[in-house]
Amino acid sequence: MSEEKPAPIIITPEPVTVRLSPLGFQMWATQFLQAARAVEETGSFSPVRYFLACRSIELALKAYLLARGHSPMSLKNSMGHDLCKALAKAQDESLADVVALTDAESEVVKSANSLYRSKRFEYFEVLDAVRGFPNRPDMVLLLHVAERLALGVHRTCMEA
Repeated sequence: MSEEKPAPIIITPEPVTVRLSPLGFQMWATQFLQAARAVEETGSFSPVRYFLACRSIELALKAYLLARGHSPMSLKNSMGHDLCKALAKAQDESLADVVALTDAESEVVKSANSLYRSKRFEYFEVLDAVRGFPNRPDMVLLLHVAERLALGVHRTCMEA
């Protein structure tokens, strides 16, 4: 008695385009958010959580814009690390359909922008250290916005 060999299964994939940049940016936005949440609060001011939360916001907004068809280089050239420019562009591209920020949430991004964009959360300056960043944004709200954006743009990035 001879055994029949099963017929080979042949899969012929159709041409497919996979855009990894939006999802990669979104994944990193989530990782920066996780890092910001992991930093323990101390009795004195530390810029670390602020920097990590802002970077998460930046990457989430850029992930959304990449998913909407912008190239990484065009985003780098047109907005750099400016959260206000990224937020405005994302809002022009219907971000509210995915994540509708409240006025307070938009304001906390704007209030963090000047410190973040000028790299004052990254590089030590004596006056900032002595003053303890008196105009810094509310950390709880900033983390909340970072979370809403990082998680909220995921589906859009997956579908890009």
